[in-house]
Amino acid sequence: MPLFHRQSRHRRRTIRKLEKNGQYLDSRGYARFSNTNELVSRYVASNYVAGRKLLPNEVVHHKNRNKLDNRQSNLEVLTHDQHKTRHPNPFLKRLLTGKKYKF
Repeated sequence: MPLFHRQSRHRRRTIRKLEKNGQYLDSRGYARFSNTNELVSRYVASNYVAGRKLLPNEVVHHKNRNKLDNRQSNLEVLTHDQHKTRHPNPFLKRLLTGKKYKF
């Protein structure tokens, strides 16, 4: 078994495209602006979805769960509590239902 995993061609292409636009992927897989370190999804949501600055207790939810899809139609502004209901805890779900929960 290799000690490291090679990046897929698609991931390398995505990283090159982000770098060309002045962005980079952070350690969690989200796109950030290189000059300000601001999340691209929060920038798009505050300027185009909500039309105001986001509050500290608000999060940006990606409807299709693709972290790099930052289109207006894919983003939704939610509070932390609302966001938790969209992504239930898999351990609690398994405890209550006895079934594995797939994201």
